[in-house]
Amino acid sequence: LEAFRADDNQPGAASALCNLSRVHLATGLTESAVRLAQTGIDIYKQDVTGQALRLANGKYALGLALTSAGKTAEAQSTLLAALEVFRDSRQRLWHGMTLFRLAELHLADRRPARAAQLLAFVLGHPSFAAIYRPIAEREMARIGARLSADALAKARRRADGLVLWDLARGAMEDTSSTPREIAATSA
Repeated sequence: LEAFRADDNQPGAASALCNLSRVHLATGLTESAVRLAQTGIDIYKQDVTGQALRLANGKYALGLALTSAGKTAEAQSTLLAALEVFRDSRQRLWHGMTLFRLAELHLADRRPARAAQLLAFVLGHPSFAAIYRPIAEREMARIGARLSADALAKARRRADGLVLWDLARGAMEDTSSTPREIAATSA
């Protein structure tokens, strides 16, 4: 960290702070983990040289720390902001990890059906299934014990629809268009 600061390497310092946040979180220093990640994010926001992925990684670290601190609403919005960047930049590893962390957040907030939907999405999506299958299956089994068979089936159906939408969206040349917009312009 000091070397980055001495070289006036602001993105390097921000990255070090966000990584240090994760170390603090792993050692139970939740409050300092939140502060460190937020400081790193603040530095990234000052730099206008296209640090979107680094900022998303900082938000991921902050989301983890906020979840641990019990600030789940703030953690959810922070993780969703990171998720959007990871998805749009096709960072499948980080996209999947963020979905998994959101599922953990929903479990912590006693929303097992929402967690099940996210995990079913990860399990059903060909881009994530191989990477996350062991973790997602274990968590789905745990969640399945908390939900009725109907609630679990509903979560899986919703996830299946989301997987199909995501795959279709990825197949479109203009991923910002909806099927309705595409149909209107091709008529």
